[in-house]
Amino acid sequence: GILPTDSLMQRTFDASNSYRSSFHKLEHEFSIQFDFSFNEHVVNIYPRLIFVPTREHLDYVRGRIDTSVVRHVAPLRPSLTFNISFGKFGSSSLTYECFTRYPDLENLIPYTDDSSPLSIVKSNPNLKPSHNHSFNLSTMFYWPKNQQTFSNNVTYYFSSSSFGNVTRYNQLTGGRIYQMENLKGDMNLNENCDYMCSLGDHLQIKFNDNIHYNTSVGKICVGTDPEVRENRMRLFSSNGNLSGSYSFTKLIGTLRGILQYEHMTNLLQPVNNTSRWDYGGCVETKWRNRLANVSTDFTLLRRRGYVEPSMNKWIKLWNLSLERKIFNYHGTLLLTLSDIFHEKTNYQYYIYENYHAETWSDIAVNYVLFTFRYNLKKKKK
Repeated sequence: GILPTDSLMQRTFDASNSYRSSFHKLEHEFSIQFDFSFNEHVVNIYPRLIFVPTREHLDYVRGRIDTSVVRHVAPLRPSLTFNISFGKFGSSSLTYECFTRYPDLENLIPYTDDSSPLSIVKSNPNLKPSHNHSFNLSTMFYWPKNQQTFSNNVTYYFSSSSFGNVTRYNQLTGGRIYQMENLKGDMNLNENCDYMCSLGDHLQIKFNDNIHYNTSVGKICVGTDPEVRENRMRLFSSNGNLSGSYSFTKLIGTLRGILQYEHMTNLLQPVNNTSRWDYGGCVETKWRNRLANVSTDFTLLRRRGYVEPSMNKWIKLWNLSLERKIFNYHGTLLLTLSDIFHEKTNYQYYIYENYHAETWSDIAVNYVLFTFRYNLKKKKK
């Protein structure tokens, strides 16, 4: 196409900063695995070795730079898994894996992108591969009494040499210069737990929680101070749901409690640190009758600790759907009303090692939807 020619765009699309590139990647994966069983399959061990030969080809043109880069690598990805059985109704699995990440080829070509004077990006031909390690522990139990089920999954990941930005910030102009380097300290921990129990034929209790903790490291230089200091970001979040459902002949009622907590810290920018709470409850009902199946839920949620003042309030969320079977149960009419009070908001808050961002939106959350479905498959007698 034709690029704009006005003065504001000349800097962005000048010849020295415009570029084009083509990239090709061919990757193979070979793996070898051994299985060992002990004590009549009570304990199983699975050592695995994955071999990944890779060929990458980059043709890069930018201003006076016209180069072709080819990289051949063949990293090994060892993996070791332990499975343990606890009787007939329980099992646990532990997996360790080590893998190598390589920097993008474009980051290894020496150039400076100054098309935006307030956000300058420099490449780094001295970037080294990143070595990453992950552990996953998974546990599952089932007790026939009260039909109880319990599952828990924990994932731990850390990098011994991760990729991170070194940021040089000019407080007078607001301009930033970014350059990627090999840093240490990135870590990620996730835990998810589910529990379900049936008390009698009508009452069912469920519990779910999700815990997330991660750290990332960057480096920052502020103002005219030539010192580049290490900056560390920490994020902790926890989401919990406890619900109880009681079912009658044609009516199912559910009462659910909601608790969400998130805390973010930035070592060198404490003004960005924040703690946010979401807590409340939800009532859900499903009613089946001859005319239609009715489903509705009402959530009352309290939000606190958000930077945007309008977010710190009680929020009422109400959804409703009506479903009717027609044409000898082959057809379905469905009417859905979403966010009837028009108060739902998609909200995200980020703190990185070098900046923070807060976004929210109200796009396509309040609507009425009519759906018709027809099943051509004949029912078996």
